[in-house]
Amino acid sequence: MSQGVPDSLVPWVGRAQEGDPAAFEHLVTRLNGPLRSFARGVLGHWAEAEDAVQEAWLRIWRRLPHLKDRAAFTGWAYSITRNVCLDRIRSRDRLKADSLDAQVLELAAPEDAQPEEQTERRLELERAWSRVAALPLAQREAFLLVAVHGLSYRDAALAMGSTETTLRGRLARARAALTTDPGEEATP
Repeated sequence: MSQGVPDSLVPWVGRAQEGDPAAFEHLVTRLNGPLRSFARGVLGHWAEAEDAVQEAWLRIWRRLPHLKDRAAFTGWAYSITRNVCLDRIRSRDRLKADSLDAQVLELAAPEDAQPEEQTERRLELERAWSRVAALPLAQREAFLLVAVHGLSYRDAALAMGSTETTLRGRLARARAALTTDPGEEATP
Protein backbone atom coordinates (compact mmCIF):
# COMPACT_ATOMS: atom_id res chain seq x y z
CA MET A 1 0.00 0.00 0.00
CA SER A 2 1.29 3.45 -0.82
CA GLN A 3 1.19 6.01 1.93
CA GLY A 4 -1.18 8.29 0.05
CA VAL A 5 -3.91 5.87 -1.03
CA PRO A 6 -5.09 2.74 0.75
CA ASP A 7 -5.41 -0.72 -0.79
CA SER A 8 -9.14 -0.41 -0.12
CA LEU A 9 -9.46 1.34 -3.50
CA VAL A 10 -8.60 -1.85 -5.40
CA PRO A 11 -12.17 -3.27 -5.30
CA TRP A 12 -13.51 0.12 -6.43
CA VAL A 13 -11.10 0.09 -9.36
CA GLY A 14 -12.35 -3.36 -10.34
CA ARG A 15 -15.98 -2.29 -10.18
CA ALA A 16 -15.20 0.87 -12.18
CA GLN A 17 -13.41 -1.24 -14.80
CA GLU A 18 -16.62 -3.24 -15.14
CA GLY A 19 -18.47 -0.01 -15.96
CA ASP A 20 -19.95 0.86 -12.56
CA PRO A 21 -20.30 4.68 -12.57
CA ALA A 22 -20.82 4.81 -8.79
CA ALA A 23 -17.49 3.04 -8.25
CA PHE A 24 -15.75 5.48 -10.58
CA GLU A 25 -17.40 8.37 -8.74
CA HIS A 26 -16.01 6.95 -5.48
CA LEU A 27 -12.50 6.93 -7.01
CA VAL A 28 -12.96 10.52 -8.16
CA THR A 29 -14.16 11.54 -4.70
CA ARG A 30 -11.14 9.92 -3.02
CA LEU A 31 -8.43 11.18 -5.40
CA ASN A 32 -9.74 14.41 -6.91
CA GLY A 33 -8.41 16.65 -4.12
CA PRO A 34 -4.89 15.19 -4.13
CA LEU A 35 -4.73 15.24 -7.94
CA ARG A 36 -5.90 18.87 -8.02
CA SER A 37 -3.31 19.82 -5.44
CA PHE A 38 -0.59 18.03 -7.42
CA ALA A 39 -1.68 19.69 -10.66
CA ARG A 40 -1.70 23.06 -8.89
CA GLY A 41 1.86 22.49 -7.76
CA VAL A 42 2.97 21.60 -11.28
CA LEU A 43 0.99 24.24 -13.16
CA GLY A 44 1.03 27.10 -10.66
CA HIS A 45 -2.66 28.05 -10.92
CA TRP A 46 -5.79 26.61 -9.31
CA ALA A 47 -8.06 27.30 -12.29
CA GLU A 48 -5.69 25.62 -14.73
CA ALA A 49 -5.23 22.71 -12.32
CA GLU A 50 -9.01 22.23 -12.16
CA ASP A 51 -9.20 22.04 -15.94
CA ALA A 52 -6.23 19.68 -16.14
CA VAL A 53 -7.68 17.30 -13.56
CA GLN A 54 -11.04 17.22 -15.34
CA GLU A 55 -9.23 16.31 -18.53
CA ALA A 56 -7.21 13.68 -16.64
CA TRP A 57 -10.38 12.07 -15.24
CA LEU A 58 -11.77 11.81 -18.78
CA ARG A 59 -8.57 10.07 -19.90
CA ILE A 60 -8.62 7.82 -16.84
CA TRP A 61 -12.23 6.77 -17.53
CA ARG A 62 -11.46 6.01 -21.19
CA ARG A 63 -8.29 4.03 -20.40
CA LEU A 64 -9.49 2.31 -17.22
CA PRO A 65 -10.49 -0.94 -18.95
CA HIS A 66 -6.88 -1.34 -20.11
CA LEU A 67 -5.32 -1.02 -16.62
CA LYS A 68 -3.83 -4.42 -15.79
CA ASP A 69 -2.67 -3.89 -12.19
CA ARG A 70 -5.54 -2.51 -10.12
CA ALA A 71 -3.19 -1.87 -7.19
CA ALA A 72 -1.22 0.51 -9.41
CA PHE A 73 -4.27 2.73 -9.98
CA THR A 74 -3.06 5.61 -7.81
CA GLY A 75 0.33 5.96 -9.48
CA TRP A 76 -1.34 5.51 -12.85
CA ALA A 77 -3.87 8.29 -12.11
CA TYR A 78 -1.04 10.62 -11.03
CA SER A 79 0.86 9.69 -14.20
CA ILE A 80 -2.07 10.62 -16.42
CA THR A 81 -2.57 13.86 -14.48
CA ARG A 82 1.14 14.63 -14.84
CA ASN A 83 0.98 14.06 -18.59
CA VAL A 84 -1.99 16.41 -18.93
CA CYS A 85 -0.09 19.04 -16.95
CA LEU A 86 3.03 18.59 -19.08
CA ASP A 87 0.92 18.96 -22.23
CA ARG A 88 -0.38 22.26 -20.85
CA ILE A 89 3.11 23.47 -19.93
CA ARG A 90 4.39 22.61 -23.40
CA SER A 91 1.52 24.56 -24.96
CA ARG A 92 2.46 27.80 -23.25
CA ASP A 93 5.69 29.70 -23.66
CA ARG A 94 6.93 29.28 -20.11
CA LEU A 95 5.75 28.42 -16.62
CA LYS A 96 4.83 31.61 -14.78
CA ALA A 97 5.77 31.72 -11.12
CA ASP A 98 2.81 33.73 -9.86
CA SER A 99 2.17 34.22 -6.19
CA LEU A 100 -0.32 31.85 -4.62
CA ASP A 101 -4.01 32.36 -5.14
CA ALA A 102 -5.94 33.89 -2.25
CA GLN A 103 -7.66 30.52 -1.77
CA VAL A 104 -4.35 28.86 -0.85
CA LEU A 105 -3.19 31.78 1.27
CA GLU A 106 -6.34 31.49 3.38
CA LEU A 107 -5.02 28.12 4.59
CA ALA A 108 -1.91 29.71 6.05
CA ALA A 109 -3.24 30.71 9.46
CA PRO A 110 -6.24 29.83 11.58
CA GLU A 111 -9.12 32.30 11.52
CA ASP A 112 -8.68 33.08 15.21
CA ALA A 113 -5.03 34.12 14.74
CA GLN A 114 -4.09 37.75 15.12
CA PRO A 115 -3.86 39.74 11.84
CA GLU A 116 -0.08 40.07 12.19
CA GLU A 117 0.27 36.31 12.70
CA GLN A 118 -1.99 35.59 9.69
CA THR A 119 0.05 37.94 7.53
CA GLU A 120 3.36 36.41 8.62
CA ARG A 121 2.11 32.86 8.02
CA ARG A 122 0.79 33.81 4.59
CA LEU A 123 4.14 35.35 3.69
CA GLU A 124 5.99 32.25 4.89
CA LEU A 125 3.69 30.02 2.88
CA GLU A 126 4.08 32.17 -0.22
CA ARG A 127 7.89 32.11 0.14
CA ALA A 128 7.85 28.34 0.55
CA TRP A 129 5.64 27.75 -2.50
CA SER A 130 7.73 30.20 -4.51
CA ARG A 131 10.81 28.14 -3.69
CA VAL A 132 9.02 24.95 -4.70
CA ALA A 133 7.82 26.61 -7.93
CA ALA A 134 11.42 27.65 -8.72
CA LEU A 135 12.66 24.05 -8.69
CA PRO A 136 13.27 22.39 -12.04
CA LEU A 137 10.09 20.59 -13.12
CA ALA A 138 11.35 17.04 -12.49
CA GLN A 139 12.51 17.93 -8.97
CA ARG A 140 9.28 19.82 -8.26
CA GLU A 141 7.20 16.83 -9.35
CA ALA A 142 9.23 14.41 -7.24
CA PHE A 143 8.93 16.66 -4.19
CA LEU A 144 5.17 17.18 -4.64
CA LEU A 145 4.43 13.50 -5.19
CA VAL A 146 6.46 12.17 -2.25
CA ALA A 147 6.75 14.94 0.33
CA VAL A 148 3.41 16.69 -0.19
CA HIS A 149 1.12 13.91 -1.46
CA GLY A 150 2.71 11.00 0.42
CA LEU A 151 3.05 8.62 -2.51
CA SER A 152 5.46 5.74 -2.10
CA TYR A 153 8.66 5.89 -4.14
CA ARG A 154 7.23 3.13 -6.35
CA ASP A 155 3.99 5.00 -7.08
CA ALA A 156 5.75 8.34 -7.55
CA ALA A 157 8.26 6.78 -9.96
CA LEU A 158 5.38 5.23 -11.89
CA ALA A 159 3.59 8.58 -12.02
CA MET A 160 6.73 10.26 -13.36
CA GLY A 161 7.59 7.49 -15.78
CA SER A 162 10.98 6.99 -14.17
CA THR A 163 12.81 4.52 -11.96
CA GLU A 164 12.84 4.71 -8.18
CA THR A 165 16.56 5.48 -8.33
CA THR A 166 15.97 8.46 -10.61
CA LEU A 167 13.11 9.61 -8.41
CA ARG A 168 15.26 9.40 -5.26
CA GLY A 169 17.98 11.50 -6.93
CA ARG A 170 15.50 14.16 -8.01
CA LEU A 171 13.93 14.21 -4.57
CA ALA A 172 17.32 14.54 -2.87
CA ARG A 173 18.25 17.46 -5.12
CA ALA A 174 14.89 19.12 -4.48
CA ARG A 175 15.21 18.74 -0.72
CA ALA A 176 18.77 20.08 -0.83
CA ALA A 177 17.64 23.11 -2.83
CA LEU A 178 14.75 23.77 -0.49
CA THR A 179 16.84 23.50 2.67
CA THR A 180 19.55 25.84 1.41
CA ASP A 181 19.05 29.38 2.63
CA PRO A 182 18.08 31.43 -0.44
CA GLY A 183 20.24 34.28 0.87
CA GLU A 184 23.37 32.11 0.84
CA GLU A 185 25.63 32.36 -2.15
CA ALA A 186 26.79 29.13 -3.69
CA THR A 187 30.45 28.42 -3.17
CA PRO A 188 32.46 27.05 -6.09
